[in-house]
Parts: sequence; C-alpha cells; structure tokens
Amino acid sequence: MKIQYEKIIPYPFDVVLSQYFDYEHIAYVHPDSLGEYRLVENNGDVIVYDQIWPGRFWRRRSRVRQTFYPPGEIEFEFIAGQHKGVRVYTRLSHHSEGTLVDETYFLPGLPDWPWLRDWIRPSVMRSVERIWEEDLRVEVCYQGWPGVPGSAPPAETPAPLADESGRWVVLAEEDSLRSSPASVHVVSETEIVVFSFGEKLFALEARCPHAGGPLALGAVNEGAVTCPWHGACFEIASGRRESGPVRRDLIAYPLRRVNGTVEIFLPG
Repeated sequence: MKIQYEKIIPYPFDVVLSQYFDYEHIAYVHPDSLGEYRLVENNGDVIVYDQIWPGRFWRRRSRVRQTFYPPGEIEFEFIAGQHKGVRVYTRLSHHSEGTLVDETYFLPGLPDWPWLRDWIRPSVMRSVERIWEEDLRVEVCYQGWPGVPGSAPPAETPAPLADESGRWVVLAEEDSLRSSPASVHVVSETEIVVFSFGEKLFALEARCPHAGGPLALGAVNEGAVTCPWHGACFEIASGRRESGPVRRDLIAYPLRRVNGTVEIFLPG
C-alpha cells in the first residue's frame, strides 16, 4: 500500500534537509513519538541507525537504512525489527514559502485497495503531523550528527572577543521583561534572551553555541536552561555550561535598572 503526504515547511531547503540528518535532536524533541536514534554505520550517502521507540516498560527497536540521493531525495528502509519492510521515500524541493516535503509511505503486506487506504491514511497522517508539530515548536533543528553527507561538521560558535570597554544600552521596560519567564530581544544586532525569576533578571546570548538552538524555548529547571535541540544545559545566573554537547559557556550580560527601564551592558 502507498500513502502520499505533502507539507510546506516555512524554512529554507538546506535547513529542512539538514534536519533529516540530525539524529541528535530526536531524543530531546521527539521522546514520546520517535524515541531516539543510535548510529550504527555511516558510509556517506548510506547511513544505518537503530531507532529505539518510546515505551514505559519495554522499548521496541528498528534498524533503518537511510539513503541520500542528492540534492534532495532520501529513502528510509526498515530492514529489521519493528516495522520491518516499511519504506519511506522523501523528496524535498524549494518552494516560495520555504520547502516542499513530498513523501510516499510504502506499507508491506497490505493491498492497495482505495477503501483500505482511506481507512489507514488518517492514522499515518496524524503521526507524521505530530512529528512536524514537535519540530516546528522549536524552530526546526539542524546541524546535529551525523550530518548531511559531504557537508562539513558544524563549527561551534566561538565567544566573541571583548575587552573591558563597552556601553550601556536600553533593553526594555522592566515591567515588560517581567511579563514573561523568557523573552528574546535584539540589541545593536545582538540577540539576547532575558530570564525573569521573581525580582531577578538574567540576560544571556539567545542561541546555543553548539548549533544555534533557541534557548528561550528550552526547559528551565532549578536555575538552569536546557537547549531544546540537543540537550546542552547552562546555568542561567552565570551562563556556565553544565552538561551536553557544548564546549563553552554562554555569554552573560550585566543588567541595571534606570527609572523603570532595564539597561544592558554590551562589551566592546
């Protein structure tokens, strides 16, 4: 049986393509839908991974072969374990609104009768839509391992050099900063995230140095924020890295209150 699926994703072609090769984000973005991926073989255009499905007491496993046909076609074959025999053929193409995702799901052992396809298709579509909703909720992850074949591994964003010089710049009204636990601001072309805890405000660089994940969308727990893409964790008060795939601390920016507004110090 064949089931067709199409969706326009409002992100550039290269970003959407990269997400199909970002196994690192699966456990953080799709823990209850896809589970996690574990790389088995990486032979360039052909990659094999184990998919460990979510489960409370017993987790099913699939072995999947992913084949890339540049520039934008990908085939997934379930070669062992759960869903053995299923194939998914994906074609990505540029679209005026972003990227068109055109997928065909091949379900073995089922006759391609129209009435049966109409009965099964809604369930398949709900599962696929749920995964895209989870991805779009965090701005679509990209640049995780193993990466698009032939592409260079992402370089972690270095911390900008700064001396003791700099300037204080108006950030926002204090009340507006306290209206949200996390808010993003662009000040002098610098993207800042401000976290609000009671009487305290903390300002950090807004993107994770690892691959650019939006920290404002990350989970906050016990004074730390976890990147929603790949799980890097940082102390909010200082920007200090605590765990995860990241090699440097976040930049933390001093704040001060001035007549109901909050100013931020941007190093020179």
